[in-house]
Amino acid sequence: MRKLWTLGLILVLLTGLAACRPRSTPTPVPGIFSPTPEVRPTIPLPTPTPALPGPGSPVPEDVERISSHNTDRLVPIWRAQWLLFRDIRTGTDMHVALTPGGLALLSAADLKTIRFIPLPADTEFPTAFAVRSDQKAAVVGTRDGTLRVVDLTTGEIQAETRMPMEIRSLAFLDAEGRQVVMLADSLRTWEIGRPISPPVAGFPQKDYGGALTENGQLALAVDSMGRGSVWDVLAGKVVLTFTLPMTRPTAVALHPQGRYALVGKGDDVLVLRLDLVEGHSEIIRRMKYFDVEELEATESYMVIRARPGGANQVLVLPWDQEEHVLHLHGDRPSTRVHLDERRRRLYLLSLNRLEVISLDNREQIQRRYDLPTSRAVPIWKDRLLVLAGPSSYADIVVLNLKTGLARYTEARGPIESLWADPNGRWIAAGIRGGSLHFMDLELRTLGYVETQSVKWIGRDAQGRGLIGIGHNEVLLGAVGQEKPLWRRALPVSLRSRLIGAVSPEWIAVTTQFEGDTIWLLDHEGNIRHTIRKPEFAGEIQDLEWSSNFLVVHLRASGPRGFAHVLHVPDGQLLARLDLDDPLARARWWPDRNLALIEIPTKRLDIAWPGPPMRSFTLDDRKDARITGIWRIPDTGQFLAIVQRVRAVRSERQVTFWFFRGGWLRAFDVDARRLIWEKPLSYSPVWMEVDPEGKWVILGGAEGVMEIWGVR
Repeated sequence: MRKLWTLGLILVLLTGLAACRPRSTPTPVPGIFSPTPEVRPTIPLPTPTPALPGPGSPVPEDVERISSHNTDRLVPIWRAQWLLFRDIRTGTDMHVALTPGGLALLSAADLKTIRFIPLPADTEFPTAFAVRSDQKAAVVGTRDGTLRVVDLTTGEIQAETRMPMEIRSLAFLDAEGRQVVMLADSLRTWEIGRPISPPVAGFPQKDYGGALTENGQLALAVDSMGRGSVWDVLAGKVVLTFTLPMTRPTAVALHPQGRYALVGKGDDVLVLRLDLVEGHSEIIRRMKYFDVEELEATESYMVIRARPGGANQVLVLPWDQEEHVLHLHGDRPSTRVHLDERRRRLYLLSLNRLEVISLDNREQIQRRYDLPTSRAVPIWKDRLLVLAGPSSYADIVVLNLKTGLARYTEARGPIESLWADPNGRWIAAGIRGGSLHFMDLELRTLGYVETQSVKWIGRDAQGRGLIGIGHNEVLLGAVGQEKPLWRRALPVSLRSRLIGAVSPEWIAVTTQFEGDTIWLLDHEGNIRHTIRKPEFAGEIQDLEWSSNFLVVHLRASGPRGFAHVLHVPDGQLLARLDLDDPLARARWWPDRNLALIEIPTKRLDIAWPGPPMRSFTLDDRKDARITGIWRIPDTGQFLAIVQRVRAVRSERQVTFWFFRGGWLRAFDVDARRLIWEKPLSYSPVWMEVDPEGKWVILGGAEGVMEIWGVR
């Protein structure tokens, strides 16, 4: 189920189209030095194209209420795109940034977008890229092994090839960009216009950490056993080997001239001095930094990015000294760092943020902020939309759909859940570690509830706050109260993992993967009923409400799962749904006595409980998963957003790698068919519909947001 799905980055998350413009950013602080002039490529201005209203514009109101008679007239009426950064290559006048949807050319003076070059739709998000030294071309690789050379002056793809393996690192081997070197299943080269070379013999094992120098002439690999090799790419031979007191490295880096190497794992970083002529290496330093995530090597410095306790730590140190030149520490984690040694600037990327720090005075000299689009909750009383980033970031944004303008703030830590009072009195963010941050619609703090290891699962029926579950208790965190309004301990072990779901009347709580008891509490924290049945043989994975019916998802031994539909509070079993897949998800329609069953990347069924259970397949498109469903009130029709993915399955979870593309679809369960669909050029991750049923709001993993209406 959704709690078992691990989303492959976010990671996560993330594409773009050229017709959309990012939000303007705060005025940057001027630089403190005069960089050496460089030749800047000529960038033609993009051809003007008709565009929907977007950032800074109100959402049009001339739309009809959505009904079973007009879904075929749903069209996008408002669209916005904000950049989400994955990596960057810097220059004097222009930077080239990798985003989930393509390449962004940024002005070095103010970080504004000069041009956005989208990658083709229906392709996986990119994982690696390199930029030619004159900034006229780039090469981009994906996890599924697609390689593209992009002309940065025209935006055209000059060459493309594919091999069925993840591209981990790329570099151009020559100034003209005719040959590319890559780390994938092995060290390979690609001469543009010809097939990719066979692997260089013996390099490397499948499980390894690797790095290329910027000119692509040297490659480093350290395998899972700690055995390392440095390769001369042009000669196609090993020039140095070594063995480390470390296995399964998570981060490696190689000095541009091959003089040093960095290898990190967990809280260890090893610094090696390399002699490529003599074929000799030695460990000259061993440093302790907790949760090392990334290493980078430049001519004079090493860069270490770590996340001790979930916080962000970035250090810049000279190779031959222990005292750092720069040490940044804060609550906001970064996803990537890049040191431009010549201009003495450190670039910090955190998906929707790009910050530039001076290496000389440690001050921020530039900053760009783009809105997150990973999750949303609507407050339709004032036509506001609250947006937040993925769980490792702390951005909270209120987007005013009347004006198109936004304001944002930062929570005190990573956001794990986002809620809003239906009456617009408060917004709440559940922070990792247990605290609950309440705000008003102006994003002014109303208070914090300090708790430990609590997962927030729903709104209190009286509008007082949010209901959460901890190790062995249920509680209510209320607006304006530093401590929970009430707590209720359950007869479970502190080591148990509680899960739950909240309806307007009941709180259902159980122990995930253990036991066969479901406790029903009222909204004052009183245990009113317990449901304990032998039919619960199997592991309870998830609970979900549908009106006054509780859907209990279970997993039995073997490759099957099932769901029970229970009447509450008596616990009467109304339906038992056998599922073909333990990761399937069932949605119950009590008025029609049927269930919608989604089996990720396989099919969508209608099921009628038996015995025997009958089912009908509504949709069987492969490599797709439903990320949002909305039923048109009082009808047999529903809208669904479908995301293109590639799934990697294990026994208890499925990991999704995103493609650019998806669909907005309409189904009719009475007619048992798909009645309408529109392709999407981005990867949709959520759908919200306003209470009046007039606007459908879609959020994309690549920074895209669209609003659809009937016209």
